[in-house]
Order: sequence, then structure tokens, then C-alpha cells
Amino acid sequence: PAGVSFRVCEVTDMAPEPFDVIVTLGTMEHMDDPGAFLRHVAMLAADEGDILITCPHFINLRGFVWMAFALTLDVPVSLTDLHFIHPWQMEEWAKDAGVRVLEMKSCDQIRGNGSDLPRDFDKRLRNALRDASLPNDRVDQYIAHLDKLTQHLQNIGNDYRLDGATALYRLTR
Repeated sequence: PAGVSFRVCEVTDMAPEPFDVIVTLGTMEHMDDPGAFLRHVAMLAADEGDILITCPHFINLRGFVWMAFALTLDVPVSLTDLHFIHPWQMEEWAKDAGVRVLEMKSCDQIRGNGSDLPRDFDKRLRNALRDASLPNDRVDQYIAHLDKLTQHLQNIGNDYRLDGATALYRLTR
């Protein structure tokens, strides 16, 4: 459409100019300094422009396990994620960048709490434990537990629904 432009580039190389919508998908968790990244992105947003950000979300079964490994055992479940971004951090970074979080929604429930979770962790946990030189001979037992747990959560409906594995934040000035 006329008046619409798309750019695929290194955002930190862009000079400040007003964009109505800025979309960054799955990038902040890989940045050395997510707060500085958001401050730069905020400078590029028009006064009433939207900044849409997705990143992994950890308020779910997947996140509880992931964070337990990372924070108690210093075992990374992902070798590429530098940061585990939580809603309270996004709120702090947004405030520091002069923008605010208008809403946060999660998606990807199937990976956060559902049938994709055991398959995802079957690979991730074995690799994480191996990389940390820890035994992984009981991963099968844990995956079987996760499988039963996710089936139970699906059977009981929305009464105990946890957030999905991906967060979508909408920020503006």
C-alpha cells in the first residue's frame, strides 16, 4: 500500500525517525542490553506509535522448569538466550525508555503447558544436562511426568490455565 514501508535492518544503525509501528520478534532475549535496545527502539516510535515485541515467556510450566535450572543449577536450557524476560522487567525497561506497556498477552499455550512441552524438554533437558556434565539418565522419567501433567491440565480446562510460552507486549508513549 502507498505510504507503507518495511525495513529489515540493524535497528541500532537507524537514525531516529517516527515509525507508526515497530515490530521486533524474538530478539530482545538475545541482546547484550535489552533495556538499551528498547530505549533505541522507543526513539524510533512516533508519538502515538506502537512497539510490538515478542519474547519467551516464563509464567508457565515450561518457564518454572527453565528458571529452576537457570537460577538454582546455573544450567542454561537455551544457549542462545542471554536474558529471561519477565513482565516486571519489560515494565521497568519501558518506563526507562519513556514508553509504557499497554498490554501483554501470551500465546503458544501448547508449548508452555501443553502437549508440545514434553517433546520440547525431551531435547532441551538432555542437552542442558549433558553440556553441564550432569547425568541425564532420569530425563525419561521426568518427561513421562510432564506428559501426564500436561494431559491433566488439558483435561481440567481453563480453571488452572497458565500463560503460554511466548509473550506479546504492546508498548506506546
